[in-house]
Amino acid sequence: MNAAADPILEVEHLSMRFGGLLAIADLSFTARRGEITALIGPNGAGKTTVFNCITGFYRPSSGMMRLVHADGTAFLLERQLDFRISKRAKVARTFQNIRLFPGMTVLENLLVAQHQVLMKASGFTFLGLFGIPVYARAESAAIDKASYWLDRIGLLRRADDPAGDLPYGQQRRLEVARAMCTEPALLHVGRHEHLRPRDRARLRGQDRRRFARGSTQRFQGDRRLSGRRG
Repeated sequence: MNAAADPILEVEHLSMRFGGLLAIADLSFTARRGEITALIGPNGAGKTTVFNCITGFYRPSSGMMRLVHADGTAFLLERQLDFRISKRAKVARTFQNIRLFPGMTVLENLLVAQHQVLMKASGFTFLGLFGIPVYARAESAAIDKASYWLDRIGLLRRADDPAGDLPYGQQRRLEVARAMCTEPALLHVGRHEHLRPRDRARLRGQDRRRFARGSTQRFQGDRRLSGRRG
C-alpha cells in the first residue's frame, strides 16, 4: 500500500455521554495520511465534541482512537493524558474562535508555539538570558522556522506588527501557521466559514502544500470544503 494512503487516525465506536445526554453515539471513521478529512454536520451534531475527545480535552465514554505516525509508532489517544497527546502523539489544533496573543507580534506568536524547545535549551531556567550557545542556536532555529511559515502564508512583511492588528482572515492563517510550528502529525482546524473566499483559498493552498511533506489536516464543519464524511 502507498504510504501516503495509510491511515493516520482510526476512530472506532466512539461514544461520549454527558450524564443523560449522548453527544456522540458509536462513531467510526478513518483519516488517511496526506488527505484532508472533513467532519461535516449541523450545529449541535457533536463535531466539536469529537475534536475534544481526539485532542484530549474530553475522555470518551467508550471507543478507540488510534493515531499512527509515519514511522509506525502508534498511540491509543483515549489512554493518553491530554498533554501527551500534543507532546508525544503530535496532535495540534486550532479553534473556531481565534486564540492568538493580540498584544504580541506576529513573529512572537509563532515563537510561543516553540516554547518547549526553547525552554529545554535554556535548561528550564534563566540561562537563555545569558545567551549561552545552545540557547542561541535554538532561538535562531525557532526564528527561522517561524519566518518560514510566515513566508508560506504571506505574512512575513508583517512579522513585527501586533497580531491583533491583522484582519480576521490573516489572523486565521496565522493560527494555522502557529500550529504548524509544532510540527504536528495531525492538525485539527476549527471551521472558518466567516473567511472571505480569497483567504479560504489561501488556506486550502497552504494545507495542500503541507500534505506533500506528510502531515494530515482535518477541517471541521465547513460544507464548502471538500472532504470525507465521518
